[in-house]
Amino acid sequence: MSSGMKNSRTYVLAAFLSVLAMRAAEGQRLPIAISPAKRTALGETPVAVPLKSQNRAAAIDAEHCYIVIEGLTADRPVGTGYEVSIAGRAGAEDRQTAIGSLSFYNAIGLSPAQSGPASFEVPSSYCAAANKGKIIVTIAPDRQPVAGSNPLIGVVKLIAQ
Repeated sequence: MSSGMKNSRTYVLAAFLSVLAMRAAEGQRLPIAISPAKRTALGETPVAVPLKSQNRAAAIDAEHCYIVIEGLTADRPVGTGYEVSIAGRAGAEDRQTAIGSLSFYNAIGLSPAQSGPASFEVPSSYCAAANKGKIIVTIAPDRQPVAGSNPLIGVVKLIAQ
């Protein structure tokens, strides 16, 4: 077999593997910013969670962006919901935009690994803003939480897809 034929087979194989890799990546969610704290206690006042940029390349071409809050736990019923908002979008005023609410109803007595994440779609402009390191997620109670309920959240991520 000639070296030219071996090289062409190598190129074909490389192209094939590249296509497989692209197909595997389709629909993959990539974290582009993440909170430095692994656990954050929630209480009666709003808590601001800054996100640190992680994957700048994914932020540039993101079609969809999500805030994902992992590891919700509480020792007992919390008695309130928490409003989630985001700030830091590029080219917009630095104001909070409501994106959804958290409930700890299904997280009572669970370990962080057992509770499912909460996910909120946000405009893709927040992914672009993550490159500048200005994303802040704020979590505020609707009313006073029940004493001793100890609501906690885990890592907060900005995900590009």
